[in-house]
Amino acid sequence: MERQRLLCLGQYKDPTLSAWILAFKHGHRADLAEPLGALLAQRVLTRWGKSEGGLGQGVLVPVPLHPARRVERGYDQAWELAVVLGRHLGWPVEAALRRVRSSAPQGSWRALERGKNVEQAFALVPQRAAGLEGRDVWLVDDVSTSGETLRFCRKALGSHSVRAALVLARAGLA
Repeated sequence: MERQRLLCLGQYKDPTLSAWILAFKHGHRADLAEPLGALLAQRVLTRWGKSEGGLGQGVLVPVPLHPARRVERGYDQAWELAVVLGRHLGWPVEAALRRVRSSAPQGSWRALERGKNVEQAFALVPQRAAGLEGRDVWLVDDVSTSGETLRFCRKALGSHSVRAALVLARAGLA
C-alpha cells in the first residue's frame, strides 16, 4: 500500500505542541479544537490551496473513538477538530467510520504491535458512504504515531480514496 500522505502542525516531541495536544486530548479542553483546527486549516490552505489542482470538493472523516473512550473524555477530539477544519475549509464532516472494537492507545505499543492493535478496529458506516461519493476524503486525527491507525481507517473506507490525513502532530515513528 502506498505511504499515507500526512500533513501536520509539527512533531509531537515539540514541548509546546505536545502540551496543547495533551490538554486537548486528556485535559478536558475541547475549546482548544478552535485554535488548533484553525492552525491546521491554514496549513492545508498553504500546502494544497493553490497547488495540485487546488483543494477540490473535500469531505473530512474523523478517526472515531471507541464509545467508552468518548464517554471517558467527554468528547471525541478528532470529531471536534474536524468540525473546526470543516468550518475553515468549507467542507462537510462525515462520520463515515465507526470503531467496532476498543484498542489500547497506540503510543503504549511497540512498533510491531501497533498494526495488530488497530487491525479490524474500524468499519465503514454504509449509510454514510453516499456522503463520500465524488469527493476527496481527508482523514482527521490528533496524533499519528506509526501511521497504522490511519492505514486501517483508509482500508475500511475501501473504494473511497483518501487524499491525505490531517493530524496535529507526528510522533517519532510516523
